Amino acid sequence: MSLSGAIETCKRKSRAICHCCNNNICLDHLKERVDLINSQMNPLADEINTLDNQLSLLNVDEIIDKYRQKLDKWRHECHATVDRFYEEKCQELQQRYVEKVVEKRKKLHQLKLKINELIREQEARHDDISSLKATINGIERDVNQYEENGIVVDVNPLIINQNLVYIEQWASNELTISTLSSPYRTVACSKDNWSAMTSNNHFLLVDQYPNLCLYDEQLTHVKEYPWEFISNDKCTSCNYDELINNIAYGNETLALIIENRTNNKNRIELRSSSTFDPLWSTTFNAAYCFAPWKNRVCVLKHNEWLVIDHKNSHLLHVSEDEQVKAKRSYKPTFNNAVVLGTNILAIKTADNINCYRI
Repeated sequence: MSLSGAIETCKRKSRAICHCCNNNICLDHLKERVDLINSQMNPLADEINTLDNQLSLLNVDEIIDKYRQKLDKWRHECHATVDRFYEEKCQELQQRYVEKVVEKRKKLHQLKLKINELIREQEARHDDISSLKATINGIERDVNQYEENGIVVDVNPLIINQNLVYIEQWASNELTISTLSSPYRTVACSKDNWSAMTSNNHFLLVDQYPNLCLYDEQLTHVKEYPWEFISNDKCTSCNYDELINNIAYGNETLALIIENRTNNKNRIELRSSSTFDPLWSTTFNAAYCFAPWKNRVCVLKHNEWLVIDHKNSHLLHVSEDEQVKAKRSYKPTFNNAVVLGTNILAIKTADNINCYRI
């Protein structure tokens, strides 16, 4: 017995099952769907060919030369730093020499005054002669030793740390939080479970009550600002079932962490930054905490997001299509994370900022 097709306007009998929608359709509509799918394959093939041509036309020497200029600039600045340090030590060497000579000449001058006084008063005793000889012999030994050995100058070799220059590995486009290695750098900070952080391509700004502390890409402390509006008091809970716990911007989108204290469900919503239209939403389990700013989110490379579940001390890696790609625990308990520049993940614990290459 023939079945009617799933398309209401179609009067033909069904002859096949469409594996895409699992419906019965006639042969004509099956052919239409096959043709539609095939028609979308050619543009994909064209796009692949275009990208392949684009890669083949890349001027490798020009690209490498561009970044070698950056390395050359770094080398020049390092040489200048070594030269400045060398000049400072030369001046210090000169200063130490002068200090030693002035010190000995001062003692000799005092001895001259004492001897002249004894000669003038004609009151020199045997003890005075012995004391003067001992002092003169001591100065003579110092001068001879100084003339023979000079000033002690210890020089240590300049050790180059491999982390001074980082070149991105292009082996993979994916961040895998489940295999984060040990942090390559750690910065001690004030003990604060409520610390806020933000960053751009060059600097990291950290709330270390009662100051705002600015760090560069090498995690060197650059500046510190007293900020009277920072509060270290615990925040009280909201009267509504849901609250926006954190907002992060990236790639013309806003990621919002929304907590619900009724069902203990938390979700991350992605919305357009220009229209605020929702793009997608996904939930994750995290016990509700009456103090806000416990769960946070930060943007990663390739339009992906990192969600911080403070209560359970978990990191969640969310893809651009809302899938939770990975989840891992993190010890010690942490409360914030941001990406510094393009390849540094800074994770804030109660006592430290741990930095990872990503």
